Amino acid sequence: QSASRLERVEVVKGAASALYGSDAIGGVINMITREPSNPFEMNLNVSGGSLSALDTRADFGAQVKNLTVFLDLERHQQQAYGLIPNNPTTVGPHYRRNDLLFRTRYVLNPQAAFSFAANAYHNNEAGRAVAETGLTRSTFNDSSQSYAVTGDFLLARSTPLQVRAYSARYDENSRVDALTGATGVPGLANLNERYHRLDATLGHNLGSRQFLQIGSEWVQDLYRGANRLVGDNAGQQVTTADGWFQDRIQLFSRATLTVGGRYQNHSRFGGYFFPKAGLVVRVADHLVLRASYGHGFRAPDLGQLYYRFANPASFYQVIGNPNLQPETSRSYSAGAVYTRSRFRLGLNLYRNDVRDLIESLLLGTPRTTAELDAIERQYAIPATFSPLLGRQLFIYQNLNLIYARGFEVDGEASLG
Repeated sequence: QSASRLERVEVVKGAASALYGSDAIGGVINMITREPSNPFEMNLNVSGGSLSALDTRADFGAQVKNLTVFLDLERHQQQAYGLIPNNPTTVGPHYRRNDLLFRTRYVLNPQAAFSFAANAYHNNEAGRAVAETGLTRSTFNDSSQSYAVTGDFLLARSTPLQVRAYSARYDENSRVDALTGATGVPGLANLNERYHRLDATLGHNLGSRQFLQIGSEWVQDLYRGANRLVGDNAGQQVTTADGWFQDRIQLFSRATLTVGGRYQNHSRFGGYFFPKAGLVVRVADHLVLRASYGHGFRAPDLGQLYYRFANPASFYQVIGNPNLQPETSRSYSAGAVYTRSRFRLGLNLYRNDVRDLIESLLLGTPRTTAELDAIERQYAIPATFSPLLGRQLFIYQNLNLIYARGFEVDGEASLG
């Protein structure tokens, strides 16, 4: 995908689960797509290179009265290549990819606006590799579709409401065929994910110095697939339900306090609460001090819990771990910004503590049943995962306590 469809990228540092939900244990990146600003806009980019490489992108935008529309279409392709002379294997695959992004927004009146977005791609790859059974050809297809509907309402002069519905699907399938006297081939695999989300946010100004927000969120996630998960096409599913609040209070003319929290009920891990707090103080006309504290939470995804994937060409396997615990984090930061007419200097000190960080761990290559049994006992791998002999074995594990600490300095000056 081309980055030119983006208008800007916003970054929030530190644990931010109280406002942004699960997964925001170390920060949040928000990518905002471009909005048309003229009655009609069009852009076309075409580039090419060796190996029949061709990248084409066209986007169209329009703004007519209360309606805005943006459409982005992309096509990418390249032939396979290898790096070893007289070797039939490929390093880069032959691929074809198509992308589409569509967004529209209609302002019904000053109190109501509606928007719709669709994002999709389809990717096809093919290459050759040496597997346990000899030279093989692999083909891989994956595609994704996502749709979002948003309603923005102004219930009263100081009471905004936003309601959103989001649905996404991901599908992939792969096939491995023998090219030289191999048995046990073809190898077939597929993975399918279905994701649904509903959320609502209500805000209200309490006087001139306080803005309160409350919200709720419901998420359902389903995985299924052959040679991907325990249970294969029977699938695995989790559901979460959240409630959250954030209150921004101007204590006095030079100080603003923000407090908030979120409670999440996870269908597998139960309930968790994570708070946050931040303070900004302008101690002088040119000096601003900041401090923040927050908790983060991320439950292991369905793949990390239930993966059972054996790569048919690369001699490794990945095993999930249903005994994983959620990751939790605490973030502390403090900093200052000094500004003059043509100069700005910033300093930020931070520390992030993460408990039960989830990482993949290589357990070696078990060659005998006794070696495999010892690994299964040591890491409490259920028998239903059925690891294979003669392959590198990866499993997901919790790491007890991980931390990152340091400082950041940045500045800018206007030379003229």
